Amino acid sequence: MTPPELPARDAVLFSGGVDSVVVAAEALAQRRLGLLVHVVYPPPAQAQERAAVAAAPLEWHRRGMAAPVLEVHLPLAAEALAAGVGAQGYRVVPGRNLALLAVAVNLAAARGLRRVLIGATAADRAGYPDCRPDFLAAVSALSAPWGVEVCAPLIDCDRAEVLRRGGAVGAPVSGARSCIEP
Repeated sequence: MTPPELPARDAVLFSGGVDSVVVAAEALAQRRLGLLVHVVYPPPAQAQERAAVAAAPLEWHRRGMAAPVLEVHLPLAAEALAAGVGAQGYRVVPGRNLALLAVAVNLAAARGLRRVLIGATAADRAGYPDCRPDFLAAVSALSAPWGVEVCAPLIDCDRAEVLRRGGAVGAPVSGARSCIEP
């Protein structure tokens, strides 16, 4: 008799924002979480983002669940975010998710993880070309030779649905912060 296949393990692109906290909480609840990948680049709310990245895994640890975080530094050109915390302005960093996903795919493949999850939602599609289903499908296809699939489990969700799903798995969203608007 062949033993049952172990569930694929996931790497979650983890910003500490509500969407990535919910995606990570779902992976954790399904016992699929292998790694949280946090990419540090120069957004105006970097200090708040890093605090949020630490908060959720600490809460999961208190609950007896492991959520390992790997922090990677990238020199992304983020001048579009120079308006500062709370200021109005253009918020697109060209190719940001392409770069972040490439790093996460590399780390997932090196660790034998089979999926990279990103917290892109329906609300992200209009302003962020690298949060659209066709873009994410293309990145997933490019990642396939390394045995990694890129998935966006919240891609069709609005904010209310994201929060509902987070509540269903006990996602610690109270400490979450957006890298764009903390």
